[in-house]
Amino acid sequence: MGRKVAQTVGVIAEIWRYPVKSMLGEQLTEARLTPTGLEGDREWALLDAQSERVLSAKKWPALLELHAACAPAGFAGHRQAQVVVTMPDGRALAVGEPASSQALSQYLGHAVSFARAQPEQCLRAEIDPTSVFGDVPASMMLPGFADASMPDTFSLVKGGFCDAAPLHLLTSATLEFLRRRCGTDAKIDARRFRPNFLLATAEGLDGLYEDRWRRLNLKLGEQAQLEVIRPSLRCVMTTHQQADLPRDLRVLRAIARENTGHLGVFATVSEPGKVRVGDHVMLCV
Repeated sequence: MGRKVAQTVGVIAEIWRYPVKSMLGEQLTEARLTPTGLEGDREWALLDAQSERVLSAKKWPALLELHAACAPAGFAGHRQAQVVVTMPDGRALAVGEPASSQALSQYLGHAVSFARAQPEQCLRAEIDPTSVFGDVPASMMLPGFADASMPDTFSLVKGGFCDAAPLHLLTSATLEFLRRRCGTDAKIDARRFRPNFLLATAEGLDGLYEDRWRRLNLKLGEQAQLEVIRPSLRCVMTTHQQADLPRDLRVLRAIARENTGHLGVFATVSEPGKVRVGDHVMLCV
């Protein structure tokens, strides 16, 4: 039997795709949800040329100085659409090309190569255990963990480059809640948290409302459905400078203090389909 739609909880305000892991992404007006997530999301990553571990902005904040987006057919002579990385100096690099790997190796001061997600892969990404939570003690984020016991890598989802789940959702109510806790001068913006969907929540819903959606389904638009699996544990990436957002350690401190380090929710796709900005989002039971 199908699930019954219980209530409308908001609308899709923003859709974000990150073609290369840990780089800046692109804002879309519509997208397709596949069984493995948002089409084209985190399809690529940079690997350490020696260890073959995946680079993450948790350890390499310079990745957030790079912008990845999908260019139409014809870029650099390619017949099909091509993912392109734009450097801070404006240079455009075709993802997957040896010359692009060389340029990024020089920029990062570390030998790297591009890797494309493969269905059966099980890779690990790098972190710096001394700074992965900024200046927040690990024990505040992961009860039972001491700073000295933090590993220097973490596992990614099978077959992809996502940290914990194929999709990440955040609500406007939660952003407003965090803004009040950080101070009026803090730049609290969805980009800090890299969601696939920012949902403009219905009037009257309190901040951190999405924490209550665990193990429930959300219907987006006419067909697509997601299952919310758990709240999202945050890290130092929320505090890094990116574009016009300054470095701000208060962001993670507030998340740790107010919600044990969690903000937004992770989800999986239970029913594929096309989604658009403005689509209604309904909570199902």
